[in-house]
Amino acid sequence: FNDKTSSATVERVWQTPDPVMIQVGNTLEQSLSRPFALFCEKSGLAVTQHPEGIALNQQPWSWGARQKWWIKKNADRTYRIENIDSGQVLGLKGESKSQGTDVVAGPFADAPHQRWKVSQVGQGRFRFENVHSGLSLDLRSGSMEAGGNLIQWPWHDEPNQRWRIVGLLDQAPVEPGPFWTGF
Repeated sequence: FNDKTSSATVERVWQTPDPVMIQVGNTLEQSLSRPFALFCEKSGLAVTQHPEGIALNQQPWSWGARQKWWIKKNADRTYRIENIDSGQVLGLKGESKSQGTDVVAGPFADAPHQRWKVSQVGQGRFRFENVHSGLSLDLRSGSMEAGGNLIQWPWHDEPNQRWRIVGLLDQAPVEPGPFWTGF
């Protein structure tokens, strides 16, 4: 995780039924000690898990468990994104390195296609770069619609590749295992 911001701010998420809060900046680590949601900057929709092997997509925020995640630190200082409902992690369909490959959820196997570099690319906006392919988390065709699939694509710094990490303050942390212990 790369955070060069020296101050923290608080933002409201715009399309949630009840606003949730996130701290951004150098206190983000504290916010990730609880479940969080990922919202695409372009669409404002939340990353949502579906059955194993099916592409993740974006949906309106519903407070559902399939929209709640942990960021957990790996031994190599990369991260895995784990769904709190299923325990499955974001990875690449077929472990492909090709641009346009669907991002799917599956059991954690400590494989390179399940590891992500997370870097701040703007105030409260983050890039997720897959370690295996070097490609970034993106939306197929920059979709603004519910149901738009998550894919990997070369980084081009557009809103469909920038993500808001939103800490969920309505749910106390459970025992998630090691997560976000430092930069």
